[in-house]
Amino acid sequence: MWARLRSLRGLGWMGTWAGRLVAGAGVLAFSAAIAIWVIVRHYEAGLPSVTELKTYQPPQVTRVLARDGTTVLAELYTQRRTLVSV
Repeated sequence: MWARLRSLRGLGWMGTWAGRLVAGAGVLAFSAAIAIWVIVRHYEAGLPSVTELKTYQPPQVTRVLARDGTTVLAELYTQRRTLVSV
């Protein structure tokens, strides 16, 4: 009978360590989820909204043409961008 009690005590000891391990893993997972949420919110703050992206008008190149309408005399720009439909 005493041997049986000793074996049950051993299971109780393992149960407390297993419980602590599970609790620690749970706390670690919860902390990781909070950290990921904070990082995403931090980098998301500087991004434009979807409506701003839908109406985005980038700076365009101004082309100065000759009188014939085909010869390019100059291109004026601060950012050389050309819109391409997708």
